[in-house]
Amino acid sequence: MGYKNPFPPARSSLQAVTDGDFKSKISQGLVAVAFKAKWCGACKVAAPMIEEEAKKYSSITTYQLDASDSS
Repeated sequence: MGYKNPFPPARSSLQAVTDGDFKSKISQGLVAVAFKAKWCGACKVAAPMIEEEAKKYSSITTYQLDASDSS
């Protein structure tokens, strides 16, 4: 018997989340949140990797919150 990945490939990737809907969205099942900022160089480097990982796991909803737009 080989290893079976419990997280099948996803059909979609990152979804935007804002301050206004953050609490309601993260309370719905298994989620991951990627925080970013427009001015953050490391965020720009990590973005393609986060996008790729978000595509891999359909059982996890991955949100992206732009801290530059948050209060």
